[in-house]
Amino acid sequence: MVGSAGGATLSKLPSADVGVININAANVTKGSWDGNNDTNSLEKDIITIIHAT
Repeated sequence: MVGSAGGATLSKLPSADVGVININAANVTKGSWDGNNDTNSLEKDIITIIHAT
């Protein structure tokens, strides 16, 4: 993915953290500050925020 972004390169990642993880049924964009965990459908979409420095 990085190579196809105009010849970019990777270096060390000083810090990273992950926010709330929302696991929804496919094509559902519902979000929650507590997170979602769909247990009814087989196909899922995962939505999360990642902060990387």
